[in-house]
Amino acid sequence: MKKMKLTMGDYVVYARLHDDKIPKTIAAIEQGLPAVGRIRHAKICDNEWMLPMPFAIDVDEPNNKIRPVPGDIGYNRLGQFFCSWYDEMVPLGYTNLVATIEQEDLAEYRRQMHEIWAHPGAAVKIEIVEVA
Repeated sequence: MKKMKLTMGDYVVYARLHDDKIPKTIAAIEQGLPAVGRIRHAKICDNEWMLPMPFAIDVDEPNNKIRPVPGDIGYNRLGQFFCSWYDEMVPLGYTNLVATIEQEDLAEYRRQMHEIWAHPGAAVKIEIVEVA
């Protein structure tokens, strides 16, 4: 099974892909990854980070639009960036959901992201990998 892997320093977390709902989008994302960059926190809606992507996705497939909750990872086609929510927030709108941090990993994900917020400039690597 393939999952999205996020690596931030020594911290690694995996997210379940929503390839059952948006298989073409996930395949296009996989072709553009891995991606590495600096996390940018978006405190407008609170507890969100973003990472600009060096690629655009142009597939003929409807978006998987949802109102995000903590643990969701979205891809914004217009701005070409990944975004993830890690704690309570008020979303500005809908996002194209591509992956979700598993519930059992959410508390540590939340803790790690708050630590990164307190010490800005952390790098993140996003990739899609095969896991057992």
